Amino acid sequence: MNDNPNNPKYDDSAEGGYSYLEKLALVAQGNMDPKEIGMVTADDAIMEITGAKKTRPFLGDWVTFEASVIPIAVLAQWALQELKIKPTDIVQWKADWCEQHKEKARWKIQSLMRSGNVQAQAEQTFTDPILGFAEMMRKAAILLELRYEQLKKEYPDKPFKTRDDLAAEEGEK
Repeated sequence: MNDNPNNPKYDDSAEGGYSYLEKLALVAQGNMDPKEIGMVTADDAIMEITGAKKTRPFLGDWVTFEASVIPIAVLAQWALQELKIKPTDIVQWKADWCEQHKEKARWKIQSLMRSGNVQAQAEQTFTDPILGFAEMMRKAAILLELRYEQLKKEYPDKPFKTRDDLAAEEGEK
């Protein structure tokens, strides 16, 4: 993180560009690459704005996995939002879009896995929703194992926290 909230190194306001604080907000909103202001992630910008401290990532003694098919009407709405020029008859445009994409986008699945304060999201289209769910769970399991191995290297003493650990930490506050 940058120590100076008005970091002159990244301030272009004198040349008619954005100030550092404006760039910080753009990064936090996901509208600018964090590397342009010397940061690694948008979370770094959010933490600098809010003054929050970065928390250590940890897995918990629980895992939740959620997955669902995205309704084609939602996909049509997302496609409409991406258009530069909006159609005059939006209802008909959405109906046409759904008809044109009913086979290709029929089983688009989103998934979310959480453990501790770590999460992973994925989105993929399948030819069969149940087989898609199974494939997403397999991929989530692989990601969980990879993240666990990574955390064991970074924090060999405690790569995960139990609910009892969290309750004890809350009691210390």
